[in-house]
Amino acid sequence: MPQVWAIDTDGGWPDQLTFAAERVNFARYAPVGGHLVFGMDSGGNEQQQLYLLSPDGGRVTDLTQRSDAFHYWGDWSADGQSLAFASNRRHPQFFDVYTHHLPTDETRCVYQADAYTMAGPFSPDGSKLVLTRVNGSLDDDLLLLDLATGAATHLTPHTGKATYHGVAWAADGRGLYLVTDQGRDTVALAYLDLAGGGLTVLDDTAWDVEALALSPDGRTLAYSVNVDGYSDLRFLDTTTRQRGPGVTRLPRGVISVLPICRDPGADQPLAWSPDGRRLAVSFSSGTNVPDVWLVASGGEARRLTHSGQAGIPQAALVEPGLVRYPSFDGLEVSAFYYVPPQAQGAEKRPVVVQVHGGPESQSRPAFNAVVAYFVNRGYAVLLPNVRGSTGYGRRYAHLDDVDRRMDSVADLEASVQWLVAEGAADPRRIAVMGGSYGGFMTLLMVPPNIVDSSNTYVTSATGIRFSPSSTVRTTMSLIRRRAISFFSANVTYSKPSPNRCNSLIISSPCTAAFSSLSRAS
Repeated sequence: MPQVWAIDTDGGWPDQLTFAAERVNFARYAPVGGHLVFGMDSGGNEQQQLYLLSPDGGRVTDLTQRSDAFHYWGDWSADGQSLAFASNRRHPQFFDVYTHHLPTDETRCVYQADAYTMAGPFSPDGSKLVLTRVNGSLDDDLLLLDLATGAATHLTPHTGKATYHGVAWAADGRGLYLVTDQGRDTVALAYLDLAGGGLTVLDDTAWDVEALALSPDGRTLAYSVNVDGYSDLRFLDTTTRQRGPGVTRLPRGVISVLPICRDPGADQPLAWSPDGRRLAVSFSSGTNVPDVWLVASGGEARRLTHSGQAGIPQAALVEPGLVRYPSFDGLEVSAFYYVPPQAQGAEKRPVVVQVHGGPESQSRPAFNAVVAYFVNRGYAVLLPNVRGSTGYGRRYAHLDDVDRRMDSVADLEASVQWLVAEGAADPRRIAVMGGSYGGFMTLLMVPPNIVDSSNTYVTSATGIRFSPSSTVRTTMSLIRRRAISFFSANVTYSKPSPNRCNSLIISSPCTAAFSSLSRAS
């Protein structure tokens, strides 16, 4: 069960700080004072509460005390006296913003709207708070809240869709450093002048900037760029706006938070030391389990923690190869391909195609325990980033919107065709797996015309074959009827057009599975 640990930056044995019966999702030290706030839900229900650990580690206080509501972390004030968070305690559908003052133990709602609003960072003097208003998929806005008057100023008027995140105040309080794709295809590092000077792009990279952290003195920006799935850590002098030296001794891989962290406000993969001389990053790769690394101001990296590998020999772990294959319309799709170290050159091997969730997510060459297990058992594993994945620009992320969702399924089919054409995969032993959106994609790989008459579960180059059982047929028939009824119903919030209803029914995994089972009978 994930808990909070502390380790000296010179190394040594870590100390466990929390001993809860539930998972801890994130932890943040106050800038001063020694308090630590952490988030924890109950039984995996994701209704996170915020808790405060005293500086001596002897007392844990429930700050939110609303187990029926969600609480998303925002930020600490610079003096360590106040913290901000967002919660839907007023209404299940909307998130308002709250502050909690430690000395008085007072919690108050500072911003209320029938919207999805997240709390951002306090201004250096603690008088203002940046808010993020989520408008929809890959579209949001920034607001500046005056905590004394309650007035909120819209900072990012724009046409079309745009994202803004990773906000950090400039040391002088006159502007914000952030990452945004306003007016562009990819997410860039930028500076927003609060005096009306507009938005200035600081690194015009062709890839997405994924995270940033400003040093305590405000002189150096550390930021990570997602280059074809790999993280490229960079530094920028905020005075000259020139790039600093590169990072040495950090293997090729991914800088990210640990998978247990689902809190949008707690997504902080980069953290500066109080003196600004070292940067801590969470890093992993195909052959490196998630660990904390320290990067010195000169760019040299060293591993700080040494997580266990559950008895897996280091030689059994492999780094993936970055491959590309064409889809039905000529679109190039990238994927990460893991090949077992014991595989022989001419030997046909079984392959597992793992599809990421989302759909607005990305398969990356970070450590993956499931992938490591399959590779250790002799399977090759392919992780495709079909159209609709993030990390390749806004245009690519929207290629599967609405009625084009089946185009992403075609990308998945093309990955199987590429595996067969590549020559090393056994066409009779290709399986597809995934969870959430990946599960949707997996089920849609069941063609209506191939059901194994031998009543066995077999995989093939064209998809997954299901055992035709009367129980499954009955269940799928019931689900299909209910799905048709739902899509055709006059729901309160919207009523799909007839064409849209047909599209939804055709693309439903229930339809594909029902057709397969019907043909089998």
